[in-house]
Amino acid sequence: MARNQRTYPEASSELEETLIDRTFDRIDEGNYQYAAIGIDMAASESRWGFTLITLDEKLTCGTAQLLLPHRFTIDGFTKTHPIKPSRQVLISVLAGLQKRKITTAVAVDVPFGWPVKHGDFAKEWNASDGVSLEFSLPERDDFEYRKTDLMFKELLGSELFSVGADKIASAAYEWAQLRIKLERYFKHCDVGFANAPVDGIEVFETYPAAFVRLNYPGCEKFKSGETKRTKTPTDARDSARNSEEVRIALFDQIQQQYQFNIGHDKSIIDLACSTSASDAFDGFLCAVCAWDYLKYRRFGTDSHRTSTPNELIGQNQAQALRKLIEKEGWILVRIPNSK
Repeated sequence: MARNQRTYPEASSELEETLIDRTFDRIDEGNYQYAAIGIDMAASESRWGFTLITLDEKLTCGTAQLLLPHRFTIDGFTKTHPIKPSRQVLISVLAGLQKRKITTAVAVDVPFGWPVKHGDFAKEWNASDGVSLEFSLPERDDFEYRKTDLMFKELLGSELFSVGADKIASAAYEWAQLRIKLERYFKHCDVGFANAPVDGIEVFETYPAAFVRLNYPGCEKFKSGETKRTKTPTDARDSARNSEEVRIALFDQIQQQYQFNIGHDKSIIDLACSTSASDAFDGFLCAVCAWDYLKYRRFGTDSHRTSTPNELIGQNQAQALRKLIEKEGWILVRIPNSK
């Protein structure tokens, strides 16, 4: 007698195998011309966050098509199945968008480069001999931080992780490895000097925590909640609950401002808001930054002010430092219109 019911392992395996195809079936039905992708990078693939939003022709309304990590429901089973981002997911999504000629901005939360003076010092330094007397040691800030990091420290009035001295360097290296594999999909990597509409698939560095702090000042605690950082279980639970409440409030504000449609699965944002890890929600915020970037590149900085080098350090200095900025990278987020 033949089986007429799938087992849970069979159903979950089928879900994973068909996830991308079903996502593009929905995209094809909508006939979308634009897409915004957000990637929250980490040193380990298990900690990545990923969101794909498709957009209408005027870039006014977005629909969530895929958000990972996510626990998917399977018909006929009470148990949900978790799926996390992976290299293969990213490759499959980018290949599908490229095949369909969907104009896409990819925003990645990770440093795209290292401080130039950090590299100069590492090249000159010798463990046994030190450096020659002719070599000038860099200032500590220049050793640890890129120019864009220093500008955002000033803009935010708070410290940033240093790609020259902190663990975020591991995430930056992971991205460097991944980017080599994805390079054939990216037509251009922008560090803030591009001024024409996005063409093909373009990638840029972003910083969702800065995006929130600058544009939604009541929601800065979307990661840590309001609880002081201690090791007790009670504090951990309080922090998770508080950060969940802040994320929900932040999403409500974003949904009102961006005409955002949750799409086919109404649970994806709820779960991203409620999870104790912020990977999924950070990936979503990166996708919103990519949406902003598409608007900025199409309509200009007068209506969509963005943290370009020209905007933060002035056109003359930006041009003087252009080679350094192209080497180190530059963070791009929407900033308030009032100067």
